[in-house]
Formats: sequence, structure tokens, C-alpha cells
Amino acid sequence: MTYNLQRHIQLLKHSQDLKNQGKSFYEENEKEYLELSSYDIAVEQNIFWQQRYQVNELMQNFLDKKIDGQEFCDRVFGLRRNLMIASDQFLVQLGAGEVKDFQPDLRSKKLRGFLTGLFCYCDDFMEDYENDQFSNAIQNGFLNFQKAINEESSIKEIYIELPNILKNYRENAKISSNFVKIVDQLNWENQDHYIELIEVFLADSSNFLNLKEKYYSILEVAKKVESDSLSLGLSYQSLGFSNYILILIELFDACQRDSSICQKVFKSWVRKILFEMKNHYS
Repeated sequence: MTYNLQRHIQLLKHSQDLKNQGKSFYEENEKEYLELSSYDIAVEQNIFWQQRYQVNELMQNFLDKKIDGQEFCDRVFGLRRNLMIASDQFLVQLGAGEVKDFQPDLRSKKLRGFLTGLFCYCDDFMEDYENDQFSNAIQNGFLNFQKAINEESSIKEIYIELPNILKNYRENAKISSNFVKIVDQLNWENQDHYIELIEVFLADSSNFLNLKEKYYSILEVAKKVESDSLSLGLSYQSLGFSNYILILIELFDACQRDSSICQKVFKSWVRKILFEMKNHYS
């Protein structure tokens, strides 16, 4: 549907006239009623789009554990209530001819139904906001939200290229497969500490450099294990674990080089990788 301001105003006035006569617009003309509804939704979507950074910050604060599930959902309920009030007020002004120039942002369609989805999650998990399923749902919603507002394209391109970067790095550095297995094993044995470092970073309580230092200290241990031919029990479960840590480090370094990648977008990807790590290795 292409938004037409004059048509919207015309339908609003017609709807109000029928309401004053005690008639139902839907029963009188279902087609025009649905047309009016689509215009009204476009207005609501546009108002929500204007609040997108506020919503983004709210989800990030919940996932960073700055607020709990109860406070998060209280704010979601408040956002939805305020959105409905703001939308109704704007429609009244529109119908009264007080708005002379309006065109919804075309990008606002990308967030259609998003706030309703958050509302439904909060409603479904009421009294059980500590449920992992609830946190996972908000996590996935946050990543989809980031994608919708188109703020993570740069880091996504880097992420897609990382497997090739890691492969080329190992080939050029002539790293033996045995050394890779040792590094995987040592990193895997320290997975709890890695996860702790990541979670502390996401909560703004530490610098990401702490994770880099941890990784490089393990590399030094791995070199000694290999050079001294020390025996180290290798578990098949550890295979590939280091890739997650290397990807995090590469993303961090990329963000330091590229000022267009903001901290909140980097954190969203750290959160995504942490989620995958826990699913795969926990």
C-alpha cells in the first residue's frame, strides 16, 4: 500500500461521521474500513520507528542484566500504551485537518508488529521472566531488531568473511594441526572463564582486552606443551572451540579499526556468538 495523506484524512472523517450516527464503518463498507486500518497502522509504525533507539537500548539493558525481566516488561507495557496514545492523538489531529504534511518513513515497515511481539512474550512469561526461554526469545528479537534498523551491515560482512580469514591465517603461519588441537583443548578447559569474561564485558564491568590477554596466555602454554612434547589428553568435544574465541577477537580488532561500527552493534554480535558457544559446548 502506498500511503495517501488526503485519502487517509477523507476516510478518518467518514469514519467519524458514521460513528456520530451510531453506525459501524466495518458494516457499512468493509473495504474502506480495511483501507483506513492500513493507513492507521502506517501511522503507528512510523511513531514506533521514531522510538527505535529507545527500544534498542531497553532490550540491550535487559540482555546486559542492567534491568531484570519485570522492569523490562513493565517498560514494554508502558511503551505499547504510550504508542497507542500517541497514535490516537495524531489520528485525531489528522482528522481535524491540523496536519498538513505527513509521509511515513518507508523503513518503518520493517518493524511492523515488533512491539506487539515483545508485549506477547512479556504476557506469556508473566511471573516467570527468569526463564531461559524468555531470555533467548528477547536475544533473538534483539538480533532481528538490529538487522531491521540496518546498523550491523558492516560487522556482518566481516563476520561472514571470518572463516576464510582464520583459514588463511593458519595456512600462512604454518600452524600444525596438532598445535590447533592443543589450543582447542586448553581453551575448551577454560570455557567457563571465557564465558564469565564475555558476560562481564557485556555488563560493562570489564574491558574486552581481558579476553584477548586470556587467549594469548593460553597460546604461550600451548607452545610449551608442543615444544616439550608434553602429554595432554585431547577431547573430541574441544575441537573448534578456539574458533569462537578467535572470531570474537577478530571482530573486536575490526571494530577498533572501523569507527562506523558502534559499541552496541559489536555487543550484539558478541552476544550472538556467546549464545552459539553455550548451545554448542555447554
